[in-house]
Amino acid sequence: MRAPSEDFFKQKSGIVDMFSRDNVAQGAIEYLLIIGAAILVVAIVIIAIISVLNQGQNQNTSGLESAKSSFDSLKETSGAYFRINNFYYLKSDPISQNLISIWRLNESSVSEAFPDSAGNYSLTCDSVANTCPTPAEGLFGEKALKFDGVDDYLILNTYPNNLERTISLWVRPDFDLVGNDGLNYYLFTTNTSGTPEQNWGVVVLRNKSDYKDIIYYPCSYTVGFGDCGVEYNILNNEVILKSGNWYLLTFVSSKQNGGFVKIYLNNSEKASSSGAVLSSANILPGIAFGKFESAPAGDGIFRYFKGSIGEISIWNKALSGEEIRLLYNNAISVN
Repeated sequence: MRAPSEDFFKQKSGIVDMFSRDNVAQGAIEYLLIIGAAILVVAIVIIAIISVLNQGQNQNTSGLESAKSSFDSLKETSGAYFRINNFYYLKSDPISQNLISIWRLNESSVSEAFPDSAGNYSLTCDSVANTCPTPAEGLFGEKALKFDGVDDYLILNTYPNNLERTISLWVRPDFDLVGNDGLNYYLFTTNTSGTPEQNWGVVVLRNKSDYKDIIYYPCSYTVGFGDCGVEYNILNNEVILKSGNWYLLTFVSSKQNGGFVKIYLNNSEKASSSGAVLSSANILPGIAFGKFESAPAGDGIFRYFKGSIGEISIWNKALSGEEIRLLYNNAISVN
């Protein structure tokens, strides 16, 4: 038998190489397919895990909200907390001490009496005389009271007089402070005697062409017009109170440190007067929200407040700037 030639072995070797290359290529393709399938499986698993986590997070969020609501209800009924601007403070907390009144004003229908959450005093109005403000959309998921600017107001004739005082309330004006209609919108009067010289303790939102001020006079007109108050002068047409927006206005007076009066807007001090001559000698007790009880003769055009008033809080001490910032910031963070 003749031995295979050299060409025969080369031919066989080429065939083997060809099959080897085909096997390697096929193996590479199968490997890539396996890797692709593995990546697809991992992606599906990741998507499924994310979906489960999101579902669990939503359930957890719902559960936390439900638990918070239940806890708040317990706080509400425990008697150990004051709810101020929708935030619960222990009554032993420094910010809760010396708190006299909290009126939420969140009744859903017209009422003649608005209870004090601190349990001390109720604000009243007269539905027969049509002086009662009407419910409106408010803050913190509650109602507020809308004052028509014509004859709506709330009054409390027996409220204690104290020159160590902080009055804080949420306000939504139905007018722009930069308007030129020549009207004054009175937010509250700190005395209700009916005698002009005795109830100049008043906050004025002035809406005039020549000046636009927020003014706070907590003492008698007879003490001296410029000696016991403070004005926040709004210059260069600065828009500080815009119609339809909610603001926290806080007014502070004290005989400490030589006497001072301050005005805060939201969490910022806007005006301060030191050396204020604060005297209660000619001031009678009481407070009215939404109007000026009476006016000194020839002192301009006086009007009822036009807009909504939300929660009102009053302390018989001067809150510090840090405490006022805390009240505002806590209210905003919760909501």
